[in-house]
Amino acid sequence: MVKNTIVLPPLVISDFFTDRTSTLFPILAISIILGLFLDYVILTQSKSLGTFKYYVLNQSIWAQLFEVLMILLNPVFLTPYFAGYMGGIFRNTAGYAATSAVSALCFSLFFNNILGTILSLVNRYILTFHPEWRKYLENKITISVIVAFHVFMYAMDVYFYFTAPENSDVGRNMAINETKNALKKYYNEPTFIYSSEQGGEARKIWIILFAIVFGLSFILLTSAAIFIRNVLVFRRKKGVVSRTSFYLLISAVVQVVLCVVFLFIPIGWLALAYALNIQNRANLTNGLIMLVSIYGTVDTITTLYFIMPYRKFCLRLIGQNLRSRKISMTSQELLFTTRNK
Repeated sequence: MVKNTIVLPPLVISDFFTDRTSTLFPILAISIILGLFLDYVILTQSKSLGTFKYYVLNQSIWAQLFEVLMILLNPVFLTPYFAGYMGGIFRNTAGYAATSAVSALCFSLFFNNILGTILSLVNRYILTFHPEWRKYLENKITISVIVAFHVFMYAMDVYFYFTAPENSDVGRNMAINETKNALKKYYNEPTFIYSSEQGGEARKIWIILFAIVFGLSFILLTSAAIFIRNVLVFRRKKGVVSRTSFYLLISAVVQVVLCVVFLFIPIGWLALAYALNIQNRANLTNGLIMLVSIYGTVDTITTLYFIMPYRKFCLRLIGQNLRSRKISMTSQELLFTTRNK
């Protein structure tokens, strides 16, 4: 009697996603320069923003660090299997231990990005509409709760890190047993990592994670809509929204949309692909992950443009540069005319 076995289709990933680091290097260089410039602007041009500048700085730094790591590490997700590896410059140099560690680090940075955006959003709302609530946001109890929540999420991240296969051989044997030859092409990747499906139980966890991502996206977008409504109502009835506050709220709305598009949609799709075991969509998954890789740059540009003091500072720099160039060109023309005479 012949025993029936499930034959899983071999997974094929476009070579572009394995080597996309070189394509994204120009963006990385721009991101680092803009990020350092933004940090300087926040620290020197935020006098009118008060303590809000620390929320902006917190959000910006996490976004910058996350982008740098995503581009340098070049993660390749082998969905719908719980597997992946690093492409790019570390493809043949990093080992299993390093890959597992930086994977945990990236998930922590992703969490910091989300929480940073939420805290910034809440602060902007209170700053504009209910300044009397600031005492509740910036007291010891609230800060302790925020810190405790961070510690809890980091602890969960560390827990999952230590429950992963202890070495590459264990991970590969686990992958062979659960996926047969579907991932055969990638078993020899030095940074190949795999996590067990636990008989389907792991996919149930990803269903919960997808629901959380979907719920947060809905809450953030709803909050953005409420912001817009409140701005329109207050400006029409009370006129209490200053120009600076107005641009702060606009930047909050834009950054919420960016957070959903560049972070939640890619991670939400990743969770859905894992949860529902969606086949033949690994290229789509890695294409969406590229959005995550440029989130920091987009967030930086948005912050510089929509926060009024920062935009004024940038315009002054541009204006001074243009005037300097105009004076230099005029001087050269006069010198040229004098020599001809």
